[in-house]
Amino acid sequence: MKSFVLLLAFLGVCHSSVWAGYAPYTERGEVDFDVFYKGTEPHGKWMVNETYRYIFTPKAATESGWRPYREGRWLYTDNGWTWKGARAWDWATDHYGFWTKRGLSSWAWVPGDQWLPASVEWIQSGDYIGWRACELDRYSNMMESEEERYKDPSEWNFVLKSKLTEVLKASDCVSDEKSAELLKNRSAADHIYMAWREIPRPGPTPKIVDEATQTKIPVPALMNIRNIQEPIPADTADQVFVFRPKFFQDMDGVFKRIEALQRAGNNPLQNEKRSVAETLAPTSKKPVDPQIATKAAAAKRKVIRKLQAEQKHVDTLYK
Repeated sequence: MKSFVLLLAFLGVCHSSVWAGYAPYTERGEVDFDVFYKGTEPHGKWMVNETYRYIFTPKAATESGWRPYREGRWLYTDNGWTWKGARAWDWATDHYGFWTKRGLSSWAWVPGDQWLPASVEWIQSGDYIGWRACELDRYSNMMESEEERYKDPSEWNFVLKSKLTEVLKASDCVSDEKSAELLKNRSAADHIYMAWREIPRPGPTPKIVDEATQTKIPVPALMNIRNIQEPIPADTADQVFVFRPKFFQDMDGVFKRIEALQRAGNNPLQNEKRSVAETLAPTSKKPVDPQIATKAAAAKRKVIRKLQAEQKHVDTLYK
């Protein structure tokens, strides 16, 4: 009997470990780039660009004084300083790819396939913290020259240290004239995050904000939303909910997908008939058959339901 009980306990642990992989909000999921295209297209215009192939310019970029990462909130999460923008399309443009004005009359977004908490450069100047949208490599190194980054004060956002974690509006940022003064006395803003090892992170140390606000800011964990159309749970001191899926395509496939959607134009039927398979990463040896994908998804759900039932049975035995 004792051996039987131990066996059941072992099975329960195994099943719990398997089921943990399907725990809510832990899996990032994968999507076709269509989700990003359709999420941004109503708010601006996609255009061909000689340097970047395709860029997206939001309608808001034509507004006087507009710049990225200006309206929203900074949260210090387990991934470092993470931006949550106020615009309907910020979940895409402020975390994948980068914003640029290089050779353009206004800000434009260049899509990318890697999620980042934010693609910005941080600096500090006196009692102020500043940040500017920029292109980063995978190691968060700036890809623009120093001259490009500091020549135009109107590209920067500066707020008092005490305001950094508040919900920000454009009016909370200093004027362009004040930004020009602050840039003259700038210094880099980065810090070391201590985990099981020292991890360099961009942005000011949270201690600066703690001292300025006389409070200790929380460090919530990022939780993953699998469908941007579903209601997003409210953030808490322990959890921040974001939509940050991986792509079925690599970047070449992403641009091919944009081209296909541009060709489809306003014909939704033609648009929907275009399979993800035509723009999959070149390393994919076999195209995805929609019927096979549907069957695979159904089989996966069946396995999950079976694991749930078995786990429920084991839990009942231990009540």
